[in-house]
Amino acid sequence: MRILLSLILALVFVPLPRAALAQELTPQEVVDKARQTYQSLRTLQAEGFVNDEIVSGGKLKRVEKSFKIKLGRPNLYLLEWYEDLPEGFTKTVIWNSGSSANYFSEKGDVRRSKDSDQDMFFDVAVESSGLTRSVPALFFRIQDFLAGMTDLKLEESEFVRGEECYVLTGKSDLSANHKLWVSKARFVIVKNEFVYDESGLGAMDTFSADKEIEKALKRPADKKRLERERAVMAKMSPGLDQFITPGVPGGKRAETYYDVILDAPLENKEFEFQMPLNTKFKKFFLKRD
Repeated sequence: MRILLSLILALVFVPLPRAALAQELTPQEVVDKARQTYQSLRTLQAEGFVNDEIVSGGKLKRVEKSFKIKLGRPNLYLLEWYEDLPEGFTKTVIWNSGSSANYFSEKGDVRRSKDSDQDMFFDVAVESSGLTRSVPALFFRIQDFLAGMTDLKLEESEFVRGEECYVLTGKSDLSANHKLWVSKARFVIVKNEFVYDESGLGAMDTFSADKEIEKALKRPADKKRLERERAVMAKMSPGLDQFITPGVPGGKRAETYYDVILDAPLENKEFEFQMPLNTKFKKFFLKRD
């Protein structure tokens, strides 16, 4: 009897595999939890960098930008990105501390204002290397690229800057080849990588760039204005003008986020940006209908 009891107890207390103790999430459940996280956040702060590999005309161009983002409800943000250009290290900023959407760039030391935050995010999507169409757009529900993801697959977990992540692959309205690293502990995106090609999938036309161009090409009065914008964009950042022609080059973009802080209390004044004295004021080139 004593031997039988010992056998029963041994069977009861056999350690179970971790997978059996905690049910693994499906890829869709990981995406849903990430969406819920961004929808429920009051504030988000992070730093990071974007790496772009662009193939155009048989040539490869690499662009790297570092950034800082600060986001708050309902329409508070301060986004800064930095780029080392041939003419020197430059900073570009967009912000709204509760009154209006504003833009500043050291490339021309200019300030521009927009009627809406969505317009601001749309118009600087290319210049920010897609930053304004990823996590900030997800936070403000301007563009929820997670909602439309299909063909989701879950790969082996990986660590990104010390944070264990789910690794997901699938298709999105940004790309037919999209990969995400989502924190297992907090369900925020730690790394976002996607490939885009000349079909336009994953390109800036998701933000109506091509539609804007098509309209302008049909309006003689706006055609000259569009040509001027191309020239100015090319001067501001060599090679950038290729993005504002119909059709886009192929490439791969990867964003990495670190020092992510969630729901820290922030006041409106913390979203303000102090521009240098004697900053010029200019309007955005294209007016959206």
